[in-house]
Formats: sequence, C-alpha cells, structure tokens
Amino acid sequence: MLRNMEKKRRVIHCDRKTAPDLAGATLQEALSESLKLRPTIEDTRMDLQDGVAEIRHRRHSADGLYLDIAKWTPRESVSTVPHPVPPPSDADLASEPPGSTWDYLDGAGMVLISGDHCLVMPSGLPHPTIIRYLSGLLDISLQVTPLTDSDTATALHEQGVKRIRLNLGQYAETSRELEHRRPRTIVQRLTSDMWEALITNEATRQEIAEAANVSARLMISIDGRRRGLTHETLRPLVTDVIEEDHEDIEIETGTGQRIRLGKLVLKKPVLVVADGKTVHYNDAWESMREFLGELRTRGALEE
Repeated sequence: MLRNMEKKRRVIHCDRKTAPDLAGATLQEALSESLKLRPTIEDTRMDLQDGVAEIRHRRHSADGLYLDIAKWTPRESVSTVPHPVPPPSDADLASEPPGSTWDYLDGAGMVLISGDHCLVMPSGLPHPTIIRYLSGLLDISLQVTPLTDSDTATALHEQGVKRIRLNLGQYAETSRELEHRRPRTIVQRLTSDMWEALITNEATRQEIAEAANVSARLMISIDGRRRGLTHETLRPLVTDVIEEDHEDIEIETGTGQRIRLGKLVLKKPVLVVADGKTVHYNDAWESMREFLGELRTRGALEE
C-alpha cells in the first residue's frame, strides 16, 4: 500500500512511432530485446550531455512494456534554506551537495510502450528528453508523432487551415534541447531564430533561458480575399505544430472554427500519488494502463 497519498497532477501523452523501420519489429519488441542486454539499472545508465538517465523500474506485461526513467546531474548541489536558532531577521540561502552515495533527482518520466504506440508521462523530465533516451537505448534516431483525435483531424483536412496562432517561450529545458539537435519543427526553428536575435554581449542564451521572462506571439494567416496561397498551404505546418505538442497553439480552419492543440492531440490529465518531487511509478503505470484501454476502446490506436 502506498504510504504517501498526496496527489500530483500529471499529463499522459500518446505518441506513434513513425521512423525508422526496425526490421519488421514493433517499438515494443525492439526495446524489449534491447533491455534483455541491459538487465541491471547500471546497464541502462546513459549520458544525455545535460545529465544522466537510467531505468529505475521496468515491467513486461500483456499490456506492454512499462518503464520508470530517472535523470540527474552528477554531484550537482541544490539551494537550501538554513534554520538558524534563534532565527535572525534575514538569512542567506546555502548550497548543499548530495551525499556520497546518491545524487539529486532532476526529473523522472514514466513510459508505457504497446506495439508502436508510446504513452509518456513527464514528471520533471521533458517529453523530448524521454524520447531521446529511448533513442539511445536502440542506438537510433527515434521519430514519433502525437496521436490525434480523428474527428478534429478530419475537420482540419476538409476545411483547410486559415490561421495559426502560437506563443514562443524560452526556458532552460527548451534551450538545452535545441543545443542537442537541429531545430526541426516550425516552433523550434522560430524559437531558435528569435533567441539568436535577442542574444547580445549582455544577455547570453542561458541567461535568457533561465530568466524565462521573454515571450512572443506569432500569427501565420492566409487572406482568402486575395489570389495566391490557399488554405491548403498551411496544412503542412499543422504537422509541425502537432509534433511540437505545444499548449499555446490555436488553429483556425477555413470556416472559422478554432481548435486548441489540446483538443487535437490525444492526452489525458491525471492525479497520481506523489513520491517526493515526482510520482510513484506503480500508480503512474496504472493510470497509463487505464488510458491505453480507453484509447483501444475508442479505436484510436487503429492504423
């Protein structure tokens, strides 16, 4: 029985593997075979340049392959608040290194892989970092795309895309992700270009990222009153937007219907039993198992 019943809100995302071909094997089969060669936690340990990640717990079942991934920065100190006695009127923060046999957790991520579908629950560990870690296990460049609601996707296909509105924000994790790969989607390219323009001698990329107080709003629109590009032109950009899975994106169809990305991309917010700064893997896995069952029932996993 779980002792700590405090709950944390987390979101389950559902991706489908799109590339590369795994010699006829599903993503689940390929990862299961890879993990046979990595029986211990240490065997799964991987340097991600911005930290170290490993699989702390795993489970093979009829539903799929369950993973609990943890990431940390070796020997990194964290800020602490001293408790002086008697308490003074003010006190400085201190920095505390970890003990000799452990490190401070940066974040975690829960994964359920069933066939070529991958359910991901970030818990301090960004979604792209989790996919990058899975890529490392297979020594490939794993490409996935979020699963979409079929009715909403059909509306976009039939009506075309008149306008896309998106917010561009820069955060420390975003900055690190872009440092480790070339900007691929439209959001990544625009974000990268905007921050390059903002970087000066006084403001480095990292300083801007850590401040997280700069944002921009972009609108890409087709004017149907003039000849030239049509509502079909923006449709490929929707694929980029879906892959980015960015909350602050709104798509307007050719008939004026406004669709938030949260309605287009299939995901589920859940409350999961807390485990320190993250969540308990067993409770997280159970929530993911239930969501997988819901997706199967509605036929969302059918090719």
